[in-house]
Amino acid sequence: MTTSLLLNFFAGRWQTGAGTGTPLFDPVLGTELARVWSAGIDLAEGFAFAREQGGAALRALSYGQRAGLLTQIVDVLQANRDAYYEIATANSGTVTKDSAVDIDGAIFTLAYFAKQGTALGDAKLLLDGQRIRMAKDPAFTAQASVELASSHGRVHAISPDVAALHSGHGNVMP
Repeated sequence: MTTSLLLNFFAGRWQTGAGTGTPLFDPVLGTELARVWSAGIDLAEGFAFAREQGGAALRALSYGQRAGLLTQIVDVLQANRDAYYEIATANSGTVTKDSAVDIDGAIFTLAYFAKQGTALGDAKLLLDGQRIRMAKDPAFTAQASVELASSHGRVHAISPDVAALHSGHGNVMP
């Protein structure tokens, strides 16, 4: 019997590696279930794709839009929930109540993250913590923020007087 080849979705396309791969075995029966491999996959290409295309696409989304993607993932996981229980029983002999901690717990966690992200709406910039005084003069204060649209995520220290000098972006620290 020929086992299935698990493809890699890597650098924006489905790919196979080179060679015979590594077998994945059923932990109960010991039979080979599938083969995987990464030999021959161009990691530099994958990193470049992630930085230039994948990261850019994610950074263009608001918190609410990202939450919408998580909600879609939750919907797929919920629709296939019974299959995950069957896999858990076949591969480790667990009963539904034992598997529920992992399966339902993971789905619940993603759903909770989606709910929290939805509450943030169209925001791409969130303030973190209280404004802190940066000098004797109370006009010089700072507050950290997290901005989704930046190229690699940045921490901004913003002072009302200095911000005007930096076109509203504050002092940026990569």
